[in-house]
Amino acid sequence: MAKLNGQSLLVSAVSGLTNTYSILAQSYPNGVTLEDINNTDNYKNLNLNKSFLSYLSSNFQNIDKDNDGVINANDLTTLTNNLYSQGLSYNELVQLCSQNGLSSRSLLSTVLTYFNEIDTNGDGKPDINIDYGGDRKPHFNIDTNGDGKPDENLTNQDTNGD
Repeated sequence: MAKLNGQSLLVSAVSGLTNTYSILAQSYPNGVTLEDINNTDNYKNLNLNKSFLSYLSSNFQNIDKDNDGVINANDLTTLTNNLYSQGLSYNELVQLCSQNGLSSRSLLSTVLTYFNEIDTNGDGKPDINIDYGGDRKPHFNIDTNGDGKPDENLTNQDTNGD
């Protein structure tokens, strides 16, 4: 494997959040309240992912940017844009990517294993071995030389000559 792109983890998380919100919004067109999210009796037949519901519930205050008591499409767009531009924290990776077969388990395991090494400033977000390459999408590297640390500048390099 020449390089490892962790973008699929981020895409899976954002897609899951977006899909979960979209399903809820069909029942609550004026916005989704915290009570709506936590009242599982209202949508138990919709087969919603509990990890995404839990994330929306536990982060409700942060997602509801205008503090009107509802999450609307604008709030969710702001959330997903922030996730794309800032990446996922360790806890977000665990909560949003480890349930129900989302993304590659080996990719998630690799990123989590090296997370402390790619978060060099301790802010909970990856900051090294990420190449935004103008597309503002994080790309994570792996250890290809066996030194126990992610290789620097591996992303977007052709290391196998193809």
